[in-house]
Amino acid sequence: VAARPAALLSVEPTDAVAEINSDSPSAYPAWTLSVRISGLQLPALVDTGAQVSLISGALFDCLPARIRATLRRAPTQLRAANGLPLPVDGTVLIPVRLQRQTVPHPFFISHSPRR
Repeated sequence: VAARPAALLSVEPTDAVAEINSDSPSAYPAWTLSVRISGLQLPALVDTGAQVSLISGALFDCLPARIRATLRRAPTQLRAANGLPLPVDGTVLIPVRLQRQTVPHPFFISHSPRR
């Protein structure tokens, strides 16, 4: 998550839906972080070559209604690392907290089944 100047922040730390906990040891393999999204503790893949952040449609459906209501349709199609098309439902800004800073971060949503 890239840091943004404080003047651009529009969310309060208590609004965070996704929290990256980098202080505690992870039970997941390297290149993953333990994250809490809307109360669920989940592994998140760190993909340093990714151009976008993506969450599954199933996880999106578990987010609070106030976040789901901000979904913006995205007239785009992504490609997975294997080159296959990955249909996109849209994008949503999710407040993400990393240590003591909270920033809105765009995530693409895909209800596409795993291949």
